[in-house]
Parts: sequence; structure tokens; C-alpha cells
Amino acid sequence: MLHDFRDRSAASPNALKAALRARCVSTKLTEAEYATCAELAGSKSLSEWTREVLLAAVTRRPIEELLLAEVLALRTIVVNLQFAVVTRGAPTPDQMQGLIGRADREKAQKAVDRLTAARRP
Repeated sequence: MLHDFRDRSAASPNALKAALRARCVSTKLTEAEYATCAELAGSKSLSEWTREVLLAAVTRRPIEELLLAEVLALRTIVVNLQFAVVTRGAPTPDQMQGLIGRADREKAQKAVDRLTAARRP
């Protein structure tokens, strides 16, 4: 189950830290990996930066779903249009509208399904 960890506006940062940050995730790094992470963290503490990066990696961003949905809709239209032209000739305007409507209706769920499947181990 994926959660959006970014929206914590209902509580103060100190209350969140005390209430929600009771678990620890740990890993070992080489000196070079540690130096790279420390450099990327900039003015943030390494633990704060690491938490943000880790949570960003498991949080679905709306732009991912939007872009993937549009690409999948376009793919559906192109593949079906190509098949229709090869087997039956040029589609009518009504057939094209039906094809576009179907692609638009299905695109969001297809994007969610693919993003969810991609995040499974």
C-alpha cells in the first residue's frame, strides 16, 4: 500500500516527529557513497535528506500518473487505429470518437495499474 507522506499540514513538525518517527531504517554505505549523500543533502541533515529521498521514492506523484495515462491513451488509439486501417480501411468519424472515448475512459486506471505493478518487488 502506497501512502503520500508529504501532506502533514494538520500537525506541527515537532508533534509529527514525536508521534510518527518511532521506527528506524538503517543501511551501510561506502565512504564514497556517504560523501555523495552528504554532498547532495546540502544544508539539510543527512537523516532529513535521506528520509525525504526515501519517501519520494515510494510516493506516487500525480504527474507520473498523468503522463503515463496520456501515453497509454495515445498508444491505445494508435494501435487500434493501425489495426482498423489494415483490416477494415479508414475508420468513420464515429468510430474514431468511440476509440478516443474508450482510450480516455481507460487511461487513468491503466496508468494506476502499471505504476502499482512497477513498484511491486
